[in-house]
Amino acid sequence: MNNTAVKWIVLGVLGAAFVFLFRSDISGFIRRITGIDVDIAKRHIIVAATPIGQTTVSVQTSPEAQYVDAKAQSNVYVDKHYRFSISWPINSGWIPSNTRSKDQLAALTGYVGPIEDLGTFFVTKTPGVGLVSVYVNPKQFDNIQAAVDWYVTTITRRGVTISSSTIDQDTGGAVLVTTSGTVSGVNRLLLGDKYQYVIAMTSVPSSHTSADEYEQIRIDTNMIFNSFRVLNQ
Repeated sequence: MNNTAVKWIVLGVLGAAFVFLFRSDISGFIRRITGIDVDIAKRHIIVAATPIGQTTVSVQTSPEAQYVDAKAQSNVYVDKHYRFSISWPINSGWIPSNTRSKDQLAALTGYVGPIEDLGTFFVTKTPGVGLVSVYVNPKQFDNIQAAVDWYVTTITRRGVTISSSTIDQDTGGAVLVTTSGTVSGVNRLLLGDKYQYVIAMTSVPSSHTSADEYEQIRIDTNMIFNSFRVLNQ
């Protein structure tokens, strides 16, 4: 098995693990999922209707210089090594972390590549009812369709069904909605100049979460997904 296969198995396992648990049947929603082309500032940004909202498909970039003062913003994370930024609602209970052990992740997934190649970042909604995860490894594919094909092959071998996929070939982005039984998941796949990214999510309502709070988690999760930017020089 080559390094490309190994790395995308890792991301496939992790992406399949982070899913959104619904309180109601989602089959009707899935039948209505469509891709939408939105013209923003004369640039075509493709979005897809997903269980968490209107989720951006296209890769969006921002200049690295824009984040010179990012440390002063408590709800923005910038990783200049792995070339991305992401933000979350301020004063909302979402807590960032990039301290999870890469050795533990490698042991969990069977990852055999260089540990330093695997980038991770998490934003957690307390008390543990929401999670958005970012996984990064060096770019292995020249186009997003090839990346999606491999990712789909990887996760469907684990019993996950692809309910919909929306791809932006021009920018190298994709959004996949998955199902496994009555469980639905959303994943963003993006290709940068040097790295490829998977953004995955989970939300598990606790017995103490009201319907309004649960709905807010969905809204927040989509906002976090859509905030993701690939940094350029």
